Amino acid sequence: MILAKEDHFMLAGLHDTTGHSFSNPRRRGEWIELLNGIQTFIDERGLQEEILFHGTTIAKARSILKHGMRPTDAFELYDGEEMSAAGSYWGSIRTAAWYAEDSSIHRKGGRAVIIACPTSFLQIYSTLSADVPSRDFPVPGLTMLEDPETAARWGDGVHRTWRESLADLGAVTALHDYDLSLDLALIVDEVESLERILPDKRFSA
Repeated sequence: MILAKEDHFMLAGLHDTTGHSFSNPRRRGEWIELLNGIQTFIDERGLQEEILFHGTTIAKARSILKHGMRPTDAFELYDGEEMSAAGSYWGSIRTAAWYAEDSSIHRKGGRAVIIACPTSFLQIYSTLSADVPSRDFPVPGLTMLEDPETAARWGDGVHRTWRESLADLGAVTALHDYDLSLDLALIVDEVESLERILPDKRFSA
């Protein structure tokens, strides 16, 4: 299904506010086209759990790839209980796109961009966990928590895996208490660039 957004077309899988950070119609169209392409690339190849995305500004993205991803306050679920931790936030292209635009609007650093990283790389150098903030403070329309059955599943205090978090919340937490060098990550300016980080199945966990 494709939805019309002004003179551009947006895949129904993307958030309905996608593109709102771009005042220039041409740039908005290019952004939506890129996101559509990424979504299609992931869906057609079944890579929903194989590549994770992080949305930020161009300046921040360049700093992350040069100096590493600095950990921020995070949480992990242990035996159903929340524990303070440190790490970074990743998710689907839908989630990353929303946070990239939000960062572009409310923080310095320029236009919205997407960082992509193989999940297998993050599993080696961090611990993937459920995204507690997305459970507790969901962005309307960005998670599956509006479905009563899904909401009940996340409210029962049972441990949830990062895969369940990605499927239901569109987001995961990579737990790390150090600057995480993202040697295999890249800024996605073209859909074709994702070919360079297609996961090596030998390292998938």
